[in-house]
Amino acid sequence: MLSKFIMEVLYVGIAAAIVGIIISTALMYVSKKDFSLKEYSFWPQIALSFFLTGALLHLIFEVAGLNKYYCKHGNACL
Repeated sequence: MLSKFIMEVLYVGIAAAIVGIIISTALMYVSKKDFSLKEYSFWPQIALSFFLTGALLHLIFEVAGLNKYYCKHGNACL
């Protein structure tokens, strides 16, 4: 059970990192017309921050019982 939960936390963290990097890159291209990916050396930190944000939020929601509450009262577990 714990290993399944850990894998779930990792998957959410990875998904958050991927989506966050895509959105950040798109916003940088929109806001700065001469933007180049080569200019920035902080991509690992961005990926890690998005990963940790997603993983920790999932962990906090699970521990606080918010996932179970949303499953019962929301549309997630139909």
